[in-house]
Amino acid sequence: VCKGSNCWSNNEGIVSVPLSALPKIVPSADCTIGTIHGIPCSDKGSIAFKNVTVGSMLGDQQAALFGNNCVLPGMAKCTYGTGLFLLMNSGVKPMISTQGLLTTVAYQIGKRIGSEESDPSPLMYALEGA
Repeated sequence: VCKGSNCWSNNEGIVSVPLSALPKIVPSADCTIGTIHGIPCSDKGSIAFKNVTVGSMLGDQQAALFGNNCVLPGMAKCTYGTGLFLLMNSGVKPMISTQGLLTTVAYQIGKRIGSEESDPSPLMYALEGA
């Protein structure tokens, strides 16, 4: 299930995974992502993180892009670690690379607790190279 443009697409026929097997695209930060109902943390039955609301969910590269304030199209960041990853904010429309870069969802800010804004911000895309 998807809403508006927040949908997976296989118009090019290049992905062999059924679209129904892909996860729902949801805002990266939102008060409605979900709740952790508990994680067993010992053989004695102790439970950690019982009924904890999840307010944000980002992949590491997308989190670094957002965390380094690359919030405008054209802004980019490079992360060094076990690999080298370059992400560039490409704005609200997916940009298809002709040079082998990956088009990816960057982030989206959803509903804010206590905010009068009811609609999430636009879904932002990025180009990624590794």
